[in-house]
Amino acid sequence: MKIIGLTIGVIKVALPILIAITAMVKFVNVIISGKEEDLMESAKTAIKKIVAGIIIFIIPGLCHYVFTSIVKDPDSSSFYTCESCLNNPRSCSIPSSTPDIYTN
Repeated sequence: MKIIGLTIGVIKVALPILIAITAMVKFVNVIISGKEEDLMESAKTAIKKIVAGIIIFIIPGLCHYVFTSIVKDPDSSSFYTCESCLNNPRSCSIPSSTPDIYTN
């Protein structure tokens, strides 16, 4: 879970930044070329990419909110262990015994 949490954290931060940078670079290239007809199309594309980056950044937090709203029982330790490992992988520790989710 710790590796998945780290991967989600990297994707949550790096992908929106990468999308925004590529959108801005393309937009600047169109401005430098001076083609007016491509300017509006490039602006629309840049805005769509930036909105997509924002959505990618928000999705993990929204999933966290939905799942913590559904699971109201604080005694369901297996859920909260997994959830804490996904949202804060640096504080994640592997349990010494088999978690409840692996036993019948």
